[in-house]
Amino acid sequence: MLEALAMLPWSIALLMLSAAADEECALLQSRADLVRKDVSKPWDHHVYLVGTRHKAGSQLLRNIMHLAFDELGATLSCQEHKQQNAVITTTGGHHKCYLKPDIPIHWDNSLLNTSVERTRRIGAEISKPFRGVQIIRDPLQMVASAYCYHHRGNEPGNLFNAPRNITKMGYEEGVPAVAGTMLHTVTEMVKAYLASGTDVHVVRFENLTCSSQDFDSNVAQLYDAMFGGLITDSEMTRIKEVAKQEDLHQGENGLSAGNDHVSDDEDKRLAAAALDLIEPDLLKQYHEFQRVLGYPVGH
Repeated sequence: MLEALAMLPWSIALLMLSAAADEECALLQSRADLVRKDVSKPWDHHVYLVGTRHKAGSQLLRNIMHLAFDELGATLSCQEHKQQNAVITTTGGHHKCYLKPDIPIHWDNSLLNTSVERTRRIGAEISKPFRGVQIIRDPLQMVASAYCYHHRGNEPGNLFNAPRNITKMGYEEGVPAVAGTMLHTVTEMVKAYLASGTDVHVVRFENLTCSSQDFDSNVAQLYDAMFGGLITDSEMTRIKEVAKQEDLHQGENGLSAGNDHVSDDEDKRLAAAALDLIEPDLLKQYHEFQRVLGYPVGH
């Protein structure tokens, strides 16, 4: 071909070389696409569990993982609780895990240590190693956040985490009362934390909300724990990018900021100031929770 091109005017020869190069690139891309279609997905190799709980960044972690699973093409997941509505995959996310335990992506919005143990066991039974993630938060800050959230009238039927008349309670009365109703949620958080092994990645709410740099760094650690070695570099880059919409410091109004989940700074300050009014024995229990979870004791 080179000898034939040498006999042609240089401009025509250049066009012919360019066309040949384009054709070769197209062929290589076509082959790459065919190969890519045969590449398995992370959930073909692992059983996953995403666990959150009320006022510990439940919306934040769920959305970060939801975005990743959707971007990677997941179309099947299950919910751990019968009354659970939120999904972890847009498509095929309303299955119940107790009915279809072999589904490889499990989602628990009130994570229990039993969910961790059960999903780990399911993975062993179907020869798929378990990978889990859960989010934790300073227990006393969860109490303050729960007071602010429910005092505004959110989730009026959620009597597990707030008194029925919480909207009529000021900080001095309401924060100590919420410390009592939130005790079960926080206790279960600590139990699930203690049930975590090296196969459960623990995310701290504070690390995701401190700054954009901290958000990006912790999301990178999370995604590496969940998908490291199982997806391409370009896929990893894409899911990190889509997760940025959940970083409030970047000015985005992500899903986790919706439904009145983010409290006013002054509201949070006043609620935190009322934590001293929690009954002494109960406050002592919360201090012990802080110690177990690795938070500074106090508030």
